[in-house]
Amino acid sequence: MHNAPSVTYPVGRSRFSAGLMAIVWCAGLAATGAWALQAGETGWRLGLMVAVVLLSGGWALHAHHTAPAGLLRWDGQAWSWRGPAPQDEAGQPVVALDLQRWLLLRWTGGRHSRWFWLARASAPAQWRALRRAVHARARVAGSASQDSRDGGELAP
Repeated sequence: MHNAPSVTYPVGRSRFSAGLMAIVWCAGLAATGAWALQAGETGWRLGLMVAVVLLSGGWALHAHHTAPAGLLRWDGQAWSWRGPAPQDEAGQPVVALDLQRWLLLRWTGGRHSRWFWLARASAPAQWRALRRAVHARARVAGSASQDSRDGGELAP
């Protein structure tokens, strides 16, 4: 089995994730408003709910503004992430959600994990190579064991 081709892909703030967070936040706000109208009274529960909705909106805004920016790189053998730090960080991307035009990846490397929203619009020429690489790495180990069980030869 051949590995996916090398690819370098830019990572940054995603307008798609910002829009998704805004829609979810507005739905929470609307649900809180509907609940307040139905209950017909104010009290500590309503105050708590409003505080939760406002805090979640603040958290979403903070998450969007502090989204990691850098380059995700597959060299044909290993993945690396180059963020603001001058050195590369080795790790592995795990596809959490694949929406064809957008990918949500969880980067596991270093001391903590990061979440990346990647959009095809960021680098359309490299998008197909990136998708091949993130999906092919997950299959390499499984296909090798499957080939050996089937009696097939493994490629060097």
